[in-house]
Amino acid sequence: MKLTSLSIIAVVMFFVYSPVSMATPTANNTLTTNATRSFTVPPVIAQRATVPSEFSYLDMVGQKLDTKINTPLPRNVDQADSMDFNSSAANSNHVNSRMSRRATFYASYKKVKELKGYAQNAANAYCRSVVPMNTWVCEHCSRDESLVSTFKSGSLDTNGYIIRNDKTGIISLVFRGTSSFANVIADADFSPTSYPPVKGTNVHNGFYNAYMSVQKDVLSEMTQQITDYPHYRVVVTGHSLGGALAILGGLDLFQRDSRFDAWNLSIVTFGGPRVGDPAFAHYVVRTGIPITRVIHNQDIVPHVPPQYLGFLHPGTEYWITDEDRVKICRSELDSSQCSNSIVPFTKLRDHLTYFGIDTGTCT
Repeated sequence: MKLTSLSIIAVVMFFVYSPVSMATPTANNTLTTNATRSFTVPPVIAQRATVPSEFSYLDMVGQKLDTKINTPLPRNVDQADSMDFNSSAANSNHVNSRMSRRATFYASYKKVKELKGYAQNAANAYCRSVVPMNTWVCEHCSRDESLVSTFKSGSLDTNGYIIRNDKTGIISLVFRGTSSFANVIADADFSPTSYPPVKGTNVHNGFYNAYMSVQKDVLSEMTQQITDYPHYRVVVTGHSLGGALAILGGLDLFQRDSRFDAWNLSIVTFGGPRVGDPAFAHYVVRTGIPITRVIHNQDIVPHVPPQYLGFLHPGTEYWITDEDRVKICRSELDSSQCSNSIVPFTKLRDHLTYFGIDTGTCT
């Protein structure tokens, strides 16, 4: 298997920042699950799985252009696909000057507070007390939320959980990011594969296989939840690898059950890598599902796999330039308006915290 930038990053994160649950229990909800219920995966709704007839590939040149503008990295700098693992202070000053010239508009205080809550849920997925121990017991597990179900595959080690907040009327489907060597293998398997629900589109093979390993469990519980709570909103989220899985999981709900639509379903990712090709990205945008891609400063992971390998982000980018100021790009696809403008001056450490939350560990 070819060692790619994403796999190198995943290996470093696994061995240096391997998450261990050290949380102090503050909330304890009994797990309820319908794991024993008989369930058949519903077919794809054809009207919801059509790729746009026309779209532009011009979006693919942005990352290379910004790398050229910012000047390539010296050969002696630790890098992956021409991007820095730990940009120097001098480079950061240069990058910040480019940030200010490319400002769009800022998220409201209310929106930032909302995103912080989702980021904490994404971080809680790394807590072993939650998955695989099936309890809502961790330092930041909110008492307003109850654990509905957890899911875990075997060889691919895809993990996550479902919680419900009856005060806000929100059901959250949360995928864990890279936390095991099996996850590293999934990250490394970057070769594009056809995306069966939508003819003519391609996605990252490792991400697709990782999601499919838990598809039945996810669909079974989420369709039951929307049956029991038809007026609730659904938010699908995750950090890192979990962000990629959130894209695929959210789309799967939309494609197979008409009760999930652009009005009650949204996807929020934190430091998520690119998932598919331009046809896939344009399809995702066309669904109308609100997709928020949150990127912390110079986080390296959202810039892999690189655009020149045929990958493109869908969704609106929310770029954290400091902990309480978040820029919003107007584009619904990868663009040079926000974080792409800083390549190749990226940092692995910016991937590990979002809004001051240790998103790669259970704290």
